[in-house]
Amino acid sequence: MSIKGLSYRVTEWPPPLHAPMQFVLFGVRTVPALELDGEKVSGSRAIMRRLEQLAPEPSLFPADPAARARVEEAERWGDEVFQPVARSRHCLVSSTGSTAGSRTERSGTPSAPTPPTSRSPRRCDC
Repeated sequence: MSIKGLSYRVTEWPPPLHAPMQFVLFGVRTVPALELDGEKVSGSRAIMRRLEQLAPEPSLFPADPAARARVEEAERWGDEVFQPVARSRHCLVSSTGSTAGSRTERSGTPSAPTPPTSRSPRRCDC
């Protein structure tokens, strides 16, 4: 959003609350999601495409069709291959309580997750 010159506010929920709060607010359990004048958009790819419609310049995608196809393939891989692994790791971290905190709001980007602890993992519905 900063690249597009659009103002925004980031809301973070502690790991035990993020999935249920996302579901209540957006109808999906995963992040990222945003609300634009009442329109709810979730998922990185959908958000990028919506931002391109709202503010075409500067573009978030390469102008070259072959390069754009590679970017879109990388995004697809991230959503379908990498994210399930990252979510399972996040669930381990969340279930051990190592990133529990309170709700925060700020401008900017979320901080990196805390590495998992050696405690036994519990079931997580991320």
